[in-house]
Amino acid sequence: MLFRIERKDTEQATRQFWGVLGFIANTVAFLFIGLSTNIVSLAMSGVAILVAYGVVVIARLASVYPILSLKYGAAQRMPWSWRNVAMLGGMRGALSIALVATLDPALPGRDVIVNMTFGVVILSILLQGPLLSAYARRKFGKQQTLPEAVQEAQMEPPAETPADSHG
Repeated sequence: MLFRIERKDTEQATRQFWGVLGFIANTVAFLFIGLSTNIVSLAMSGVAILVAYGVVVIARLASVYPILSLKYGAAQRMPWSWRNVAMLGGMRGALSIALVATLDPALPGRDVIVNMTFGVVILSILLQGPLLSAYARRKFGKQQTLPEAVQEAQMEPPAETPADSHG
């Protein structure tokens, strides 16, 4: 953490600000996809996109599992379920699109690179997103949202303290 915010309201406002800014950045990136994608050209690059997606998945496998297999803390290894979530959660998106958007239009092969990038992003979202949701639901059960957890906590009677049991 780079700095510590002492007041809770300031911390909440700061988190909301960066959350909104991140949402706007992602929205702009994905609007760029929609407005600049040539569907015919994207479809013509299908084989290259599938190869690129395969390479991305293999690279993710080669980096995630070995790193997360290392011991941490008191010589414990990260559980396999967490490793699998890290693997499936590695969806490519806004950063890849932003980087490919900066390529010089005169670059030879730029259209293929752009199509491969867009295709990998689309496949990542369409394949890994649902797979991650299904895996997490199966492995960890239904998770509560923050509002659900707050509402449940407000409905529970207060826990009995040792002072209450002696009174």
